[in-house]
Amino acid sequence: MNSSAAAILIEFVTTNRIWDFHPAVEAFYLGSNPEHSSKKNLPPDLLALTYDTSIVFLFGWRLELMVGPLVSGRSPASTPRNISAR
Repeated sequence: MNSSAAAILIEFVTTNRIWDFHPAVEAFYLGSNPEHSSKKNLPPDLLALTYDTSIVFLFGWRLELMVGPLVSGRSPASTPRNISAR
């Protein structure tokens, strides 16, 4: 995808599933994973995305890098690793 093209779908991949969503996020929340303080090996960041019919929770590292591309509808320049959707 080139940087001027809008994303058609956002794909979330876990170990056993793939979810596709339209990039039109109604609202989002970027904060700390509440479980991280007691278990330091868990990802520190939480990104919650609200859609018409779903709420997607992403746990990972440096999720702030996804906020700009999600809001603007363009693909991220670098995709954070170790993200898991629940």
